[in-house]
Amino acid sequence: MRTAQSGAAQMWRFVNELADGDAVLTYSPALRRYRVGRITDGAVHCPQWDDEKMSLVRPVEWLGEVCRDDLSVAAQRALGSVATLFAVSEACAAEIFERVGFQTA
Repeated sequence: MRTAQSGAAQMWRFVNELADGDAVLTYSPALRRYRVGRITDGAVHCPQWDDEKMSLVRPVEWLGEVCRDDLSVAAQRALGSVATLFAVSEACAAEIFERVGFQTA
């Protein structure tokens, strides 16, 4: 039951709390790299991805990436959440933005 509630809460946040211009990042465990971007529009349903259960998407402009090994231990720990969608601390975000080389709005 908690897993379903957690998933529903994350989906609600994905659709209703994230806004155009918000910074986002995603992680590739195989490459040990974080991709950093900004949301450019609202949530959109893409039926071609229904089978993968990833059909609700937010368009993102990808701005750069950073290797996990290049981050401080504190930032690595801050990014260790098991949740699909979570907020990172301002200090962690600032470190990532600095390494990627762009300024926050």
